[in-house]
Amino acid sequence: MQQAISERIGSFTSPMLLPAGANSTLIVATALASLERALTLRQHWLIDPDSTWSDDE
Repeated sequence: MQQAISERIGSFTSPMLLPAGANSTLIVATALASLERALTLRQHWLIDPDSTWSDDE
């Protein structure tokens, strides 16, 4: 399958080669940022308007 795609579209070679430690750091940072974003959206003003426009103000 990969060969058929690369024959039609072409292949990509990254111009940068990072060491394994840098790749691991980027993977962990991406996972943590994704988790933080998902948890933040749980209490977003647009998603949860009941807590934003309450009569308590």
